[in-house]
Amino acid sequence: MARYHRNPCYSRDLSGDRLNSYTASGVPNVSESTCSDGLRTEYQEISVSAPQTITAGDLPGGNGGTVTPVAKTFDFSADPIPVNATDLFIQVVYRGQLGEETDGIAVGIYDVREPTFYVAWNNTDYTFYSQLATPAWLAAGFNNPA
Repeated sequence: MARYHRNPCYSRDLSGDRLNSYTASGVPNVSESTCSDGLRTEYQEISVSAPQTITAGDLPGGNGGTVTPVAKTFDFSADPIPVNATDLFIQVVYRGQLGEETDGIAVGIYDVREPTFYVAWNNTDYTFYSQLATPAWLAAGFNNPA
């Protein structure tokens, strides 16, 4: 299962998020989100994947030998994780034979890293002219009028 909150300010163009930029003189400028809903819902939601059957044969060494991890793909198509999910945790629940216990339960959890969006551009072909009446970035080779 997936446990998460939602970012109600999410928009496809990321206009609902905080914006970090720099002024023409290189001073950092942080613009807080103008969204009044906050960046995280108060309540947690869950999405449940389709169940999977796992047998001892799926786990090399599962019958008393050395156990090695096996990759499994979870299907959330019936209950999708939304694109605006934040604070996302994937929780795996196993129910079945655990050692001598015939109906044991084991739980594991993974904290999924959310993306941090970063935009950059190659500015090496431009020079910043602060001494102009209107300071500006000008193309390389520009004849400095100052």
